[in-house]
Amino acid sequence: MEEQKENKSHILINIFIVLVVLLIGLYLYARYVEHNKLIMKEYKIASDKIPENFSGVKIAHISDLYFGNTTNIKNVDTLVERVNTMKPDLILFTGNIYGNNIKKEEELIKSLSRLESKLGKYAVKGKNDYFKDYDSFMKSIGFNVLENNYELIYKDTITPIFLCGLNSSLKEEVSLVTCADYFKETKEEFYQIYMIHESDNIKKLVDNTDANLVLTGNSLGGYIRVPIYGPLFKPTGSKNYMNEYYKFEDVEVFVSTGIGTDKYAYRFLNKPSFNLYRLKSLK
Repeated sequence: MEEQKENKSHILINIFIVLVVLLIGLYLYARYVEHNKLIMKEYKIASDKIPENFSGVKIAHISDLYFGNTTNIKNVDTLVERVNTMKPDLILFTGNIYGNNIKKEEELIKSLSRLESKLGKYAVKGKNDYFKDYDSFMKSIGFNVLENNYELIYKDTITPIFLCGLNSSLKEEVSLVTCADYFKETKEEFYQIYMIHESDNIKKLVDNTDANLVLTGNSLGGYIRVPIYGPLFKPTGSKNYMNEYYKFEDVEVFVSTGIGTDKYAYRFLNKPSFNLYRLKSLK
């Protein structure tokens, strides 16, 4: 009997040790390893509203760099290299360059300015982008910032696509007036892409615009993804839309899971990523 009790106790101790080691291993992986596992998520977007001259165009979508938190300059260099390898025609950034502190700015500018695109680079502000030198910083890396405003993107012919960028709703009002007024005045029918930062603004866009494609960030994929359950954490501004893809009738919505992290310095089953969209005209 004593020997059986001793064996049972020994088994329980071994199980406890294994569980502790496993938990420590998971913690170390989520805290220090997964942040360096950058992946690309590729999607095909087909529509009869995409002009024929834009068929085959590639759009790189980057979001939530949070440089200085869990993202370092090596991670940024890897990102730039991976994006450039895909030879995107358009690069869109949906907010949050820096983490909690602005540091090593020259190093970051040098790396991000190497991002290459044929039709331009555009950005909208995230909640961390409301700092004094933001505009000059973005200009130095070749990005045009859209603040509740739009740009017509041309390729080869006179038929453009319409790109609208909206401000962070966590910092100021999101206004659709300028973008919506363009179509009221011109009566044009272009393929419309909207860039927003917080994914909770998706419904507002779908209900109040003729958007065809909506790109957003901020969710960070919930930091930690639990099998079956899903995202463990839901950042403010992205509590209602945490998945990577949604469709509302003819509107396609993509939510980037981002590169870095904000409040929690962990990623699990949720690698840092950027999206690549390939446009296909069905005309």
